Order: sequence, then C-alpha cells, then structure tokens
Amino acid sequence: MNDVLTTIFYGVISSIIAAIILELARKNSSWIPSPSENKSLKNTLESIEENDVRSRNKEKLNRTFFNMFFYFYTFMLLYLALLMPPLLKGGLLNKGVVYLDDARFIGAYLPHILIQSNIVQSVFIGIAIVFYLPLLLIVNKCSLYIALIVDKFKLVDFYEWRRIQTLIFMVFSSIIAILSIWLYNEMSIGKAFSSFLTFIFLGFVLASGKR
Repeated sequence: MNDVLTTIFYGVISSIIAAIILELARKNSSWIPSPSENKSLKNTLESIEENDVRSRNKEKLNRTFFNMFFYFYTFMLLYLALLMPPLLKGGLLNKGVVYLDDARFIGAYLPHILIQSNIVQSVFIGIAIVFYLPLLLIVNKCSLYIALIVDKFKLVDFYEWRRIQTLIFMVFSSIIAILSIWLYNEMSIGKAFSSFLTFIFLGFVLASGKR
C-alpha cells in the first residue's frame, strides 16, 4: 500500500509541475493546442463587451485555472495508467516481487529493477512526458471532429471542448492501462480488459461506500 501511495504522491507532484509548464507553454507558443484559438467553435470571450475589462480578465483567469486542471488531471491519468498495473500486481494484489524487465516482449530491453523502486517511478514520469505531448495532439485532433458534431445539438464553448478532450483522454488512458496489464500478466487482451473493468468497478464501489 505504501508503494501505491508513493506512486500517487509522485503523480500529483509531477502533474502539478506539468500543468504549470504546459499552461505557460500554451500561452507563449503555438505548438500546444488550445481550444480558445480554434475559430470553428464559439469563443466565450467574444460575448463579453470590450469595455468590460473586469469580466474579460475574470474569464481569462477562469480559463487559465481550467486549463491547468485539465493538464493536471490528464497527465495524472496517463502516469497512473502506465505504472499502476504492474505496481498493483507486485504490491497491493499479489504481495509479490515484480521487476521492470518482467514485461513480455519488451522486457528483454529493460533493466532488472524492482518496479516499486523510486528510480522506476521517477523514470515513468519521464515516459509519461514523452507519451503525453503526442497524445495531447491526437486528442486535440479527435476532439475537433467530435466537438463539431456535438455543436449541432448544444453549444460547444471553450469549457465544453476541454470536457470532450478529457473524455477522449480517459479512453486513450484506459487503452494504455489495459496494455500495461497485459504486458505484466500472462493473460489475453480480452482478459486484461475484463480485469481493468473489474478494477474500475471496485474503485467505484469503494468510492461510493465512503460517501
């Protein structure tokens, strides 16, 4: 359990740092996708009068915090999707020992390091960063087409588009988690998918029971 809590701690800290860096990069560069810059969707800033400076500044601040939460949440999802399946196998579920090179197919190219070690958890932060940026671009492209369809039935503004992106990111993170389960367990993809759904269901039940 301590290993899981340590992983979550690493994920929270790295996600906060990633959120700040990504939001700064989005504001000061053109290579980070930003829904507010897309002309195909409605911009909530346009409905605010030009002379209403306070309202515009408040809206910009709201967008900044909303963006940072989006980056924080999605980066955390990706990091946990990559690391939690093998970590749970070796710690919380089986009380066994799992090494990084226990992964099927790619294990021969990985070092023989305990998956619960701080080094591995730190390395997975770097792996998450490498995966995150391309995945963000893919999610942005997918969300554009979905948002244009949704916009025919309801208004899709900046906030709604971020929500659509979050849902798409959850789907991709789920796929990555299933692949991670499959890599570190002798089971088929179908069984890994069932295990993932079971884990999500148990998490939902536990969360509901605490309310």
